[in-house]
Amino acid sequence: MATTDNAPPHVRARRLIDAGLHMTVATVDSAGRPWVSPVFYSIDDERQLYWVSDKDALHSGNVRDRQDVAIVIHDSVTGVVDAVYIRATAAELKEEAEVRHGMDVMARREQAEKWRIEDVSEVTGDGPWRIYKAVRKKTEVRVERAKGGRTVVGREDADF
Repeated sequence: MATTDNAPPHVRARRLIDAGLHMTVATVDSAGRPWVSPVFYSIDDERQLYWVSDKDALHSGNVRDRQDVAIVIHDSVTGVVDAVYIRATAAELKEEAEVRHGMDVMARREQAEKWRIEDVSEVTGDGPWRIYKAVRKKTEVRVERAKGGRTVVGREDADF
C-alpha cells in the first residue's frame, strides 16, 4: 500500500487533519496504563484539535491526570493508506470564554443531532460532557521505506 500522494509532509498532514472527522486519542492514567479512544473532532484556525467526551470517560480522567496525549488520524481508500501522527498537550476547557470558543469550534463540523452542544450547561458544571483541546507539539506523517529488502512503515516530520 502506498501513501496518498507525493505532496510535502506538512501538506499531507494538513490535508489529513482538515478532511478527517474522527481521530484516535491515546492517553495514560496515573499508574501508567495506556488507553485509546476514537472521538469525533473539529479544528480551529491553527488546526488545534477539539473533541467532546463524557466527563466520566476513562480518557477524560486520564487527560485530567496527564496532559500528554498521542493522536492518529488516518485515511484509507482502495489500497491507499495515509496517516498523521500527533504528539500534543491536551486539556479540559474550563474558563467560560474558552468553553464558548470550543463550542464554536465544535459547531464547525456537522454531526448527529444527539451529539450537538445546545447550551454551555451541557459542557460545564453538572452537564454530562466536557470539551477538550489538544495543542500539537509534534506532527509526523506515514512514510514507507525499504529495509532489509522489505517495505516498512515509519514516520517523517510534518510540523507546520
